[in-house]
Parts: sequence; C-alpha cells; structure tokens
Amino acid sequence: LLGVVVTVLPVFVAARWLSADDAVESETAPRTRGTPSESEGDSSRLLERAGDTVARYYETAGPLRGVTASRLAPIPSDIATCAAAVSGVSLRQFVVGTVIGELPWTTAAVVVGASAATVTSSGVGELGVAFSLVCAAAALVLLAGPVYGTVRTERRPGPDETENAGRSADS
Repeated sequence: LLGVVVTVLPVFVAARWLSADDAVESETAPRTRGTPSESEGDSSRLLERAGDTVARYYETAGPLRGVTASRLAPIPSDIATCAAAVSGVSLRQFVVGTVIGELPWTTAAVVVGASAATVTSSGVGELGVAFSLVCAAAALVLLAGPVYGTVRTERRPGPDETENAGRSADS
C-alpha cells in the first residue's frame, strides 16, 4: 500500500499544480477578440463538462468517500488521481482514501501472487482440484460472451440469403 501511495503522489501533485496554473492563467489572461477555432471550442467545452462532473461527484460523495470509491472502481488510477487533484481534495484525504480504496486490490494481488508462487514451486498439489476447477470455470465465464457473439454472428443469415428466401416463398 505504501508503494501505491508513493506512486500516485507525483501525479496528484502535478495535476494540482497544473490545474492551479490554469486557474490563475484564465483569471489574469486578457480577453482576446474573435472566436476560438471550432476544435478549441469543442475541447474547451469537453474539459469544462468533465470538470463540472468531477466537481459534482466530489460535492455529492465528499472528498474521502469520493477518493475511496474511485479507488475501488476499476478505472485507471491516473484518472482517479487527477480528478481528485483538480477538485481540491486535500492531500491527507487523498492519501487516506487511496489506502482504504486500494486495500482490497492490493490484498487480491498479494493472494494471486502467493498462489502463483505455490503453483509454480510445488504444482497444484496443495491447492487441489477445486482450485483448478474454479480457475477453469472463471475462464469459461470470461470467454462465454465473446464465444456466443462469434457463434451468433456466424449463424445469422446475410442480407442476400434473407432476400432470396423471401423470393422463393413468393413463387
């Protein structure tokens, strides 16, 4: 967990620093005449909407709960970190929320790592047949959707086949 916190801190500090620079720059920048290009306007609106969404999220959830939930969710760590940084979450709330939210993921990684070490050093003997069956079942569950989609696509008649079938029934 210490490693997780140490690796996310530079991203948090950089995002906080850059967002503070942007805020100061937008307040002190002189208003220029003319309209921004279409792509600048689109990206500006997108960033503004994203910022509003992040602000609403942290206002609703609260900083500690918001960081914890974002760490529990399977989203990229840097996105969760930057969102917390630009929304004004304090460093303390960020660190505590990160530790709480990353605890289950870190525990799972340690368990998987320990299981992998056991399997490679002494085979499946200690883990037994049950572990192998659970792994096989998990693999089947993960592959069931793509396999079903592939089979369904292969069995679906093409537009020419459907059209020809309708014509032969009319004659």
